[in-house]
Order: sequence, then C-alpha cells, then structure tokens
Amino acid sequence: MGSGDAVVIKLGLVCAVSALVFIKLLVRTFSNKSKHKLRANSQFGHVIRSPILPALVTASVVIIITTILLIAWMLEVFGRRGDELYLKTGTLFLGSGSLILMWMFGLRRISQQAKVLSSSPADSSKESGDDVLDETSKDDDAGEDLGLWSGAINAFIKNTSGLNILMLTAFGPISIAAYFLINPEDRELEIFSLVHIWALPVGEIIGYLFLRPLNERAQWIRRFAKFCLGLILIISGGTGLFVSIENYRGNRAWNNFKDEWESKGVSFDSDSYTPALIPKEKNFSFTPLLSPLRSQDVGLARSGRLKEIAEAGGHFYLPGNQPDKLMVKGLVINLTKKQDSFRSNDWRGWPVAPEPQTPAKDVLLALSHFKSDFEQLKEDSISRPLANYGGLNAGHQPIHHSPIANLCNFLILRARAYLQDDQPDDARADVRLLYFLAGTIRAEPLLDSLSVYKKICMAGRVPIWEGLVLGQWKPEHLAEIQVILEKHDLLKAVKPAILGSTFWQSLPDFESLLDESFEEDSYLRDTYRFEHINLKPQGWIRQNQVTLCRLVLEQILPQFDSDVHRYYPSEKYVFPVRVFDPSEKPYRFLLDNTALWVLPALKIPENQTQLDLMIIACSLEHHRLTKGDYPQSLDATKRLNGKNLPHEVFTGEPYIYQRLGQEQGAYKLRSVGINRKDDKGDPKSDIVWIPKGEIAPAKN
Repeated sequence: MGSGDAVVIKLGLVCAVSALVFIKLLVRTFSNKSKHKLRANSQFGHVIRSPILPALVTASVVIIITTILLIAWMLEVFGRRGDELYLKTGTLFLGSGSLILMWMFGLRRISQQAKVLSSSPADSSKESGDDVLDETSKDDDAGEDLGLWSGAINAFIKNTSGLNILMLTAFGPISIAAYFLINPEDRELEIFSLVHIWALPVGEIIGYLFLRPLNERAQWIRRFAKFCLGLILIISGGTGLFVSIENYRGNRAWNNFKDEWESKGVSFDSDSYTPALIPKEKNFSFTPLLSPLRSQDVGLARSGRLKEIAEAGGHFYLPGNQPDKLMVKGLVINLTKKQDSFRSNDWRGWPVAPEPQTPAKDVLLALSHFKSDFEQLKEDSISRPLANYGGLNAGHQPIHHSPIANLCNFLILRARAYLQDDQPDDARADVRLLYFLAGTIRAEPLLDSLSVYKKICMAGRVPIWEGLVLGQWKPEHLAEIQVILEKHDLLKAVKPAILGSTFWQSLPDFESLLDESFEEDSYLRDTYRFEHINLKPQGWIRQNQVTLCRLVLEQILPQFDSDVHRYYPSEKYVFPVRVFDPSEKPYRFLLDNTALWVLPALKIPENQTQLDLMIIACSLEHHRLTKGDYPQSLDATKRLNGKNLPHEVFTGEPYIYQRLGQEQGAYKLRSVGINRKDDKGDPKSDIVWIPKGEIAPAKN
C-alpha cells in the first residue's frame, strides 16, 4: 500500500466518523430534541419502521459499490497520468457527500411522515406526505418581505434544516483538521483545498433545494436551472474563444520565431542534429569489449567483463569514488587499501603474489588480469578513431555512458599505480587512452553526454597532477599530455550539446505533447504527470517552445564564445533563481521540467579553467626541467606547440602566476573565478592550482 492509499483510507475513516455523528444529531433534531426512549410511537421508532429506510440502505449500498467501481475505473483510465491521489480523494468526497445528502433527505421525509401519523385525524386529512411544509420555516418567515435571495438566506439560517446543512458543511473542515491532528506528517493540503472549493457551496445549495418546502423548491429549481444554463453558455463560449485566441497567438509566435532564427542559420529540423553514421571499420563502438552495448541491453552493460572491470577499478558513479577528492587536499592516493582489497579477493581469479609486494606492484599485478582487454582498446583507438554508439533516446541516459566511465576509472587507478611504480611511460599511455575514451562521447548532441564527458576530463587530471607532484613526468611526457589536453576544449563542446538537447530532444517532446502521443512514453508521462496537458490550450505549448528556444539562443549560448576562449557571465540569466518568471507561468510551465538540463553547461567555464591551469602547469614544469628554473612570468613561456598559454576564461586576462623559487612546485597559480575578482587564493571564490602534494596516510 502506497502513501497515497494510506491517506485516502485515513481520510475515509474520519469522514465516516463525522457522518455517524452528523446522523446522530439529525435523529435528535427530527425527534424535536425529545427525551423519549426508543418506543413504537416515537419519531425514532418511525425511522426504524419506515418503508423508506430499506430504500435508503439499498441506495447506500449501491452508492458505495458504484464509488468503488468508479475509483477502479478512473485509476485504470487516468491513473497513469499520476493523478491517483486526486482522483481517489475527489471520488471519495463525491460518494460520501451523496450518502450524507441522501440520508438527510430520507430522514427528513420520514420525519414529515411521522408528523402526519402522530397528528390528529382532522389534521391528517388536510396534509399528505408530499405537502407537509416545514411549519417552523413558515413561522420564521412570516411578516418579512426580504426578497428572493435575502429571504431565502434568512429562512435558511433560521430553519432547523438549514442549521443542519450548515452543520454538515462545518464537518468538512472539522474532519480535515482532525485528520491532520492525527497525522501531522501529511501535508496534502492542496487536495482538500481543491475539493472544498466546490464541495461546500455546491453541498449547501443542493441541501437547501432538497430540504425546503416543495412549492418553494420548485421556484428555486427553475430559476437555478436558468442561471446554470446561462452560466454554462457563457463559460463554454468564453472558454472556446479564449482557447482559440491562445492557439492562434501561440502558433503565430512560434512561426515568427522560427522564421527569425532560420534566417540567422539556426536549424529547427531535429534530423540535422542526428549523429552521423560511421562505417563499422572506423567505428570504435565495434571494438569487442564494447560492441555488446550496441544492442541497448542494459543487462550487458552491467555484467560480464565490463562488470569485472568496474569492480576492479571502482564504479565511477558510486559515492566516495570521486578520483579528485584527495587532489583538492594536496594528497596522492595511498594504494595500501587497494592492495589489501585485491589480495583478499583472489577468489575472483585475479593474479595475486604469494607474498605482499609494494602496494603499487600488487595493484598492477591484479589489474594485469585485464591486460588483453585494454591492449585491444589501445589498438582499436588507432584503427577506429571515430565512434557512434547509437541508442540515444530522449530522457534516458545512454547505456554506454556508465561502462565508458568505469573503463576510465580503471585507467585512472592503473596510471596512478604506474606512477608510484616508476613507470611513467605506461602511465602516459593510460592517460592517452582515457582521454580518447572521453572523446568518443563528446560528439553526442546531448547535455547528458556533455556532463559525462566533462566528468571524465576532470577525473583524468588526477593522474596527471600526481605525476607532476611526484616528479615522474619527463619533458616528452609533458609535451604529449599538453597536446592531449588542448584537444579537449570544453567550451567548444557546449554549443552542439545545447543545440542538440534543444532541437533534437526537447522540441520533439513538445511536438508529441501537441498530438498527445506522449501518453505512450513513460519519460514524458512522468515528466508532465501533474501538468494536465490535455486541459491546456495547445498554443501554450507553442509559447513554451518559444520561451525555451529564446532562453537557449538569446541568453545561454551568447555566454559561451569558444573562438576567443571566453565565458561572459550573464546578469540576467542566473540559474535557477531568474530562469522562470511567475507572471508568465502559462508560457513557461513546461520549462520547470525541461530547462534543468542547462545546469551542467553552467559549470563548464570552471571546468575549462581547471584544464587551462593543468596545461599551464605542464608548461611550467617543462620549463623547469629543460631550463632549470620556473619562468619569471607566464609571458616568458608558451605552449610546447608554440602557441600562447591560455588566458582567463572569465576575464580574458592572463592567469595569476607568482614564482617562489627553483625547487619543484615553487610557484602559485590561480584564476579569479566567476566573480572576476582576485580574492588572493581563497578557494571559496578563486580557482587555485595545487603545485605540491604528498602520499596520503595509509588509512586513506
């Protein structure tokens, strides 16, 4: 049983208790507050003996069964939209309200019959059951000419039946208050507010109509029917006119926006963003280790050789497996813990030395179990330089992302072990393969892919940094590493990823909302489950398309300029505070679910800055190894390919550099960060390079 079912059950119990109390009060009212005990001639006795009572019981059973069946049917038809709790609660209120009103009317009829039977024969001949009027009401209204509405309200309040109706409507809020006193952890107030918006006034009107005298009731019904008919015509006509206008405005706004930006060279055709097909002989995804993933079978991504590799290197996405958590503290990984893990799990078939060696040697020995797999990957990375894994579906992370990330995590671990075992050549080869694997998902036109690509690039910095602080890299290693890093410009990857996510993923989703095909798609069904798309003008969806595309093309993308290696922070666009304007909610309501994908892009400038600092650190160390000292300023050195060193992403100025001495790591290097102010190396605002490090204690 879900939490929603528990809420409905508890609410039903509270309503049932309230109804029983109410019926008890009605009985006392119809007995004229007499203190008679249960006897044949009492009005309560007439209730028991009345032929109306079996009809009430039968009708109650029918209403209860109908309510249950109605709930089951509505859940079957509409429950997949995610409105189960609303439907259950609303139907429960309808059913319970019908029961209460029916018993009120039935008991009132029994009371009228009892008055006839208990009166004198002369009086009885003058009055029949249907013509018995509420004498109290007559007396109360006598001598007053208050008009139809004021008179009816006055009579209603003074009449015993009216007081009963007011008591009924009071039981709703009282029962709700009691429920939340019993269940303070529940906060589904929206459900009850929605119900009582219509339940209270409608219940009062219906109750008043049924409990007023017959002659007055007929007038009320005729006038009320005319009023309702007019109101329905006005609402339906106005609604139709409003929807037509909004649909026209939405389609016009979308067509005008498309024409404007198509003239600027922007394509709105989703097919233009589809990744290009790659011949099998050039497609890295056909390498033996990864080719099973092309079947899009999630089970294959989590089993077999890929599962073993993930367990050996550590699952990339598991908490605590962030490779840079020690780097930010200036600590190099201590492999003792990994050594112990491999030696205690020799049952997996991984090679283990008879006696413990150095932690790095034992780790490398265990990882040699997968040597042939990674040798094949290295060979195919040369012969198959391109990649298209397929299986890019809206709303679902491609299944190859996690295996690729786990392979990179394995390479990070092995490169760190190589460096601690004085094998920098092999460590460099693993760094090269790691960034190649990252590059295989760079061209995918999705921000999900950009997010994974960026995470791998950031994690790949760790073995490079450890090689620098351990003094393992030679000049030729640094030269190649710098070239590798220069190929992975994160700023250049932002635009195709954002455009792809917008025009290849999000806009087709919106189009499916227009033709209601989203009902068959679980992702869209979950995303828009509480939005009641079918009840809103289609023009609003078009307006949401315009808002989304305007947000992307006019606010987000202009912040990134990869041609000049700059990021221009927008004062207008600060996610997520200023993305949505409540005053334009109908034209933005879908962006609450779709615009969240821009979040990874907004971290890219910081990530690119960290890569820039890594490139500069490689140049500085190369300068020290070849010339015996660090340069006096960054202007005194260049990239190893002759190009100038990268400048600040946020300001366009050189990164802040200070030489401290000739020994290894004797310098300071930092970026001003997104606030574009030098905070003297404060890590909360500046992005600081850590030039020195040491092996972490064994406990880490």
